[in-house]
Amino acid sequence: MPGLSDERHERFQRLYEEHGEAVLRYARRRTTPEAAEDVLAETFVVAWRRLERVPAEPRGWLLAVARRVLANQRRGDTRREALIAKLALLPVRDAPPEPATGSPLTEALTRLSAGDHELLALVHWDGLTPREAATVLGC
Repeated sequence: MPGLSDERHERFQRLYEEHGEAVLRYARRRTTPEAAEDVLAETFVVAWRRLERVPAEPRGWLLAVARRVLANQRRGDTRREALIAKLALLPVRDAPPEPATGSPLTEALTRLSAGDHELLALVHWDGLTPREAATVLGC
């Protein structure tokens, strides 16, 4: 039914044109300009997915969605900062030394495909099992 799809797109377009700036201003008062752009985008992704639930007077609904997006953003930032702090406490594992140029090992490694080289690195340097390495490589 192309008519229904067109109506949906038109409604969403009007929603964005009429309320996008208000959502962006709301987000900018509460976060960085870059993060505010992300809040605007995520708010309207939610609006698109739930367009049939958007009320006739949508501004309050959109700002409530933006508020939840901001809260999720803050929780993610907090988790990321905690992880960074935790990782900073871990001992640094030195990367394996690169073989000397011209050595048989270096020559053998340069003949490998990028995928085979990555596989060897995952198993040898990162300590993964072949099955884990295959998962990382999407095999």
